[in-house]
Amino acid sequence: MENNLNTMYISYKEEIHKITQLQKSSNINWLINNNAKHWDIFGASIQGESHKKLSKPNQDAFARKVFPNGLSVVAVADGAGSAIRSEEGSRRAVDSIIAYFSKIKIVKFFTLAKLLKTSFYNARKELEHLASVSKRKCILKDFACTLLVSVAFKDFVVVGGIGDGGIVTRTMKELLLFTELHPSEYASETTFLTSDLWNNEIFIYPLPRTDALVLFTDGCTRASVIDKKPDSAFFNPIFKYILENRSRKSEHEINSDIEGLLSSPNFRKHLDDKTLVIMVVDL
Repeated sequence: MENNLNTMYISYKEEIHKITQLQKSSNINWLINNNAKHWDIFGASIQGESHKKLSKPNQDAFARKVFPNGLSVVAVADGAGSAIRSEEGSRRAVDSIIAYFSKIKIVKFFTLAKLLKTSFYNARKELEHLASVSKRKCILKDFACTLLVSVAFKDFVVVGGIGDGGIVTRTMKELLLFTELHPSEYASETTFLTSDLWNNEIFIYPLPRTDALVLFTDGCTRASVIDKKPDSAFFNPIFKYILENRSRKSEHEINSDIEGLLSSPNFRKHLDDKTLVIMVVDL
């Protein structure tokens, strides 16, 4: 890819600023394909081999919802292996994202980035509340998890996250990878939604002309990312499969196929829990 991704990110941010100034101008129509109808969402999550051996639960969680107002939302969380109640934190975090966006009745695409960031603050408050009302003696970090979210309206998408794992989008026909802002030099360390400086580590990127994306937890990274770039040999066949089969197979069948992919030898050798959620828009 010839374009510098950082430059592209900056240009998108600048474009969103322009949108807020030109809310009713026809000049912004290029950002939205009004022929885009709705998003189809498929996904699966499986327990990692290491957790099976230790009799630990799957600490990943995901939630998704296509709302009547045309908004489509996906949230994916990965509980920290060192946190004693991280699977509860993951579940509460993703459910809180869906609950937050369920209150949005009228969609204005130029406000989606702000709404997405607010949803992270809401998720953090939910975990703080969970820790405060627990009958067992718990602290916030007992519910530690990462969090990735995508919000789509027509073919305009805003992605955000904190921590490892990643989001790969097909934006203007290019594959782009979005992941934690400041990766640790140690593979087992990342920033969680429960971390002290969590709000400094949230990334938010608005992406016009996006027709497909994948959200995945860290257990999928080594099988799908090469040299910090999305592996086109992995992602393009996935998008092709979904587009060819979403009208021929049931949602359950496609979800089962994704689960089968996560259980395949190429993934199974990576011992962590694995979650993979795919979104494609009907253009």
